[in-house]
Amino acid sequence: MRAVSKIVVVLGVGLLAFSSTAQDEHPTAAPPVDPTPAAEPTLSAEPTVSAIIERFIEVTGGRAGWESLESLRGLGTLELAGGSVSGSLAIYQTLDAFRMSVDAGVAGTQVTIRRSDEAWQIQTDGTVQQVTGGALRKLLRDRSFNPLLDAATMYTSMELTGVEEVNGEQAWKIRCALADEPGSEDLRFFGVASGLQVKVIEQGAGQAAAFPTEIFLTDYRQVGPVKVAFSTQVALGRSSVQISLEAMQANTTIPDCLFTLPAGPVEVVEKQQASPRETLEAFMTVDLDSMGKPEIIHWLSRLDAAKRAIDPSDPDAKALSEALSEFHRMCVEKVRD
Repeated sequence: MRAVSKIVVVLGVGLLAFSSTAQDEHPTAAPPVDPTPAAEPTLSAEPTVSAIIERFIEVTGGRAGWESLESLRGLGTLELAGGSVSGSLAIYQTLDAFRMSVDAGVAGTQVTIRRSDEAWQIQTDGTVQQVTGGALRKLLRDRSFNPLLDAATMYTSMELTGVEEVNGEQAWKIRCALADEPGSEDLRFFGVASGLQVKVIEQGAGQAAAFPTEIFLTDYRQVGPVKVAFSTQVALGRSSVQISLEAMQANTTIPDCLFTLPAGPVEVVEKQQASPRETLEAFMTVDLDSMGKPEIIHWLSRLDAAKRAIDPSDPDAKALSEALSEFHRMCVEKVRD
């Protein structure tokens, strides 16, 4: 479930208690499954892109299995590299709606809700913000339980570019150009032996191309008619978050009220992000010692965003990057205290 992997782009914060309306009041994770079934045929030495994707669909449940899904819901944990921030997460998804909540303890709760073609976020301070632009397009691309069922619509082109090693396993590498984000692309890696998707690199266009998001997928387990990755690691620059699912259920009843969109502002004005230099100057005026953990977590997110926004052609790019990295390190150390 690709949507799971994007929870931590903002160093996740939020949790919604697991609903007790499912068939199993205390769901438990299924045991790990063998990712290389004996009956699975071996691909030719030079398989086509469609053959690799179809094999992935087949080894994770087949088109019939994925198309039989009406809902998925899961409970898990997340931890920032180094253990400075950890929390819980809950995910609910139906054919037309999605809800994700992440709780990072003292840092607060963040909830994302999508219903049909509209999405909102409830921030850690309780404010409501409509999801627009690229973030909304991303949520809509992930509205399917397995977006690769309709890869030809999501991508304008898909090209097999060779084999690379991912976590000790040889994997086919496919370059995919996004249809709704010109200039952006996904690099998808599928195990040569297992057929499973083991890595995804999401790379934006323009300045964003210098800061790709790397997603590593492992520990596939059976959930109803399909298999999903129970372990996801997301790396963005020097930040890394481990997401571990503890329980996942398929085709259980999910209360419709969980997808009720919050009342948002009458007019949504897109907030302009401060430049890397402005963020740096703003941080230099604050008193880190007087901050509480929620404020420091907020600054961690701002510093990460500022570093991603650095223009590589800026003569001061290296100095800005080093300064922002140093301030990020200071914040991490302060959170650990």
